[in-house]
Amino acid sequence: KNRKKSKEGSGENKKKKQSQRKKAENKPNHNIDEPSKESTSSTSKTASTPNSSRNTANTVIVRYKKLMTVHKKTLEAVDQYKKDYERQ
Repeated sequence: KNRKKSKEGSGENKKKKQSQRKKAENKPNHNIDEPSKESTSSTSKTASTPNSSRNTANTVIVRYKKLMTVHKKTLEAVDQYKKDYERQ
């Protein structure tokens, strides 16, 4: 019973979020439109896309490196624990 209620609630929240997104898309953002008049809009759009994807890729790489360093430390700790246990 409780699970059904939570699913219905999440669906309502999704609909609200989607409607908010649609409202945001329909509103023109004047700050973005003003600089595009000075320079061609197509070049600014193409320049922004690779940068954003590159940034996300870099954050993923950084997170992976941190994860692997933590993983290595845990493995080393486990090995040390095994050695100490075998000595006893």
